[in-house]
Amino acid sequence: MSGISFHDSSVDPESSETTFRARLASRQTGDVFTVPSAHSGSGLGTSKSGSAQETDVLLEKNPFKIPSDIDIFLLRDKQREKAKAERERRKTLKVHEKMTCSTLQSAKQSGFKREIQMEEEAEDKELAAEAERLKALRESTSWKIAITKGKRETMHDYINQKRQMFLLQYAVTVKKDEIQKLENLAIEEEAKLEKAEEDLEKDAAMFDEFLKENDRNSAQALKIAEKETKAKLEKIIEIRELTAQMMNIQSEIARFEDTLREYVVFKDFLYQLSPKEWRDDYERRKIKERLVKIIPGVKDSKLLKSKRSQPSSGWHMCEGRLQPSEGRSDRHSELYFTDPHQLLNLFTELEEQNLSLIQNSQETEETLDELRHTLSNTDREIEQLKLLAETLQANIVKEEETAADLELKARVFSFGEYKADVQDKMLVSLHRKVLEVYRRCIGENEANLGTLQMLTVIEHQLDDLLECLERVPPAKIEQAEKAKEKERRMRMREEKIRQQRQLQEERLQRALARAQADVKKKTGRRLIFRSEPPTFKEKEDKDQGIIDKEKEELLYYFT
Repeated sequence: MSGISFHDSSVDPESSETTFRARLASRQTGDVFTVPSAHSGSGLGTSKSGSAQETDVLLEKNPFKIPSDIDIFLLRDKQREKAKAERERRKTLKVHEKMTCSTLQSAKQSGFKREIQMEEEAEDKELAAEAERLKALRESTSWKIAITKGKRETMHDYINQKRQMFLLQYAVTVKKDEIQKLENLAIEEEAKLEKAEEDLEKDAAMFDEFLKENDRNSAQALKIAEKETKAKLEKIIEIRELTAQMMNIQSEIARFEDTLREYVVFKDFLYQLSPKEWRDDYERRKIKERLVKIIPGVKDSKLLKSKRSQPSSGWHMCEGRLQPSEGRSDRHSELYFTDPHQLLNLFTELEEQNLSLIQNSQETEETLDELRHTLSNTDREIEQLKLLAETLQANIVKEEETAADLELKARVFSFGEYKADVQDKMLVSLHRKVLEVYRRCIGENEANLGTLQMLTVIEHQLDDLLECLERVPPAKIEQAEKAKEKERRMRMREEKIRQQRQLQEERLQRALARAQADVKKKTGRRLIFRSEPPTFKEKEDKDQGIIDKEKEELLYYFT
């Protein structure tokens, strides 16, 4: 928003007129204009032409030029410091004094509106003061004379001045309306802000009450938690004590149960050591007692007679029915042994019997071992004899085949188809090769085996190796095969290179021999191939082709 600032109000009418014109020009352009003071060199005796020139210079001055006394970077630094101080101030505010983004923006807007309103009021005051001063100047005769003594204004100038005055008055009216609207809006915003402040104060009070209530509840909860924790610790200590007592009781019960099991085992052992007659008599008495408990009122004599009259199968059936119902505590409540010496005597007798039985068992085991050893030796000899018989049978068959083969060879040799020295050389070379293979696979031929025998041994060795190969993992076999294949390829490559080198050497030798040989001149006619006889092309029968085409069409369309 544009405005006018005055440095000095004590000027003459001519300077006032010049100032008024400059103000009008600045109002029309919308720029801030500063009227020079009286101390700047323009006095009361300045002429009308000098004032007009000064006005033209002021109007022609660039309004967008930055003043030399203003540092933009210093203003930026000041704004940054101001924003930083504002942030630090907001950090120290209380909860109810802090504002949200919307309230902050509304506060900024209201602040801007207040500043704009204050500027407008100051400007209106300045304009009113200037208007009063101009009115006073117009009423003065000296000003009227200074104004009217110049050249007379035309109707066009008068209309322009009226138009400018109307525009200025219209602008002032519009600004006043806008100011009134802004004032109303500011009043509404202030009312809203006051209401928001009241709501915020209420919320802050409610929040403080909530915090106090929360503190009270927290303190009460802490007291209850401490009390419950103390009670829980007491219960835990009591539970631990009871658990320790239970563990002690359980350990004692387990110890007593172990002792009871040992005693029961001892009791069963003593019962088993008792004589059989005493045990039978004891079982009868126990059954009799159980029957008396089951059937009270039955006399012992009748029960005994009925028991005697019943067959043995019925006795065992009754015994089987009553046996499961008895408890472990009722078993063997009475013992045969009443004195420890009885046990000692019985143990002595049992030890003697055990010693004799052990001796008899050892003798029996030794005899059994001897028989087993003899049986194993006999089986081994039988197997060896069987293998020997099979080997002899196989050798007999092989010898018969060899004899038949030799007989055939003798017949062939007798006919004169083969030469004996050639066959002997071949046999010697085959024997040498077989012997070399035997040495590499088996070892030295210390037994002076024949060719066929060495081949047999090599075949057995090959069978054993094949059996071992079946037991080897496939991955290891595949790895070994790859290694052997790689070695074979390298050997073949080396062999191929050696052959190529040998062929190259032979080729070089032949070329060298051809180069060193004498040149032979060919005489006579050059030999050429016989020319081929001319070929005759067979003529195609066009009529036959037409007939074949007609047949195809008939077959296609009428079948």
